[in-house]
Amino acid sequence: ASRVTVDYRRGMSYWVIDVGGTKVEVAEFNASNVGALALLKRARYTSREHTGLRSMLADFYAQVGKMPRAVGVGVAGPVLGGRSKLTNLPWEIVAAEIAALKAQPQETPNVS
Repeated sequence: ASRVTVDYRRGMSYWVIDVGGTKVEVAEFNASNVGALALLKRARYTSREHTGLRSMLADFYAQVGKMPRAVGVGVAGPVLGGRSKLTNLPWEIVAAEIAALKAQPQETPNVS
């Protein structure tokens, strides 16, 4: 497993996404002037009501109105080659689709 360091820039938006079989939570954070992250917005979606992550991220973007500088995604399943096939849903999450948000997706191991 590799560790990723992000240079948090004051005033920039960062998204954290937790993808599970029953729910997806998306949160926006902003770097404060002391380098800490402050929670700005949080949304919860029912996984089975969506056909994939894209519609949820589009909805979240409509709420916050700006693209993130970076995105961290935790998924309930293995990640191989920038793709994750969820164990409890018929979706596949693709890092390139998240990168299309003009963000910097990072793979991290599932630690749950």
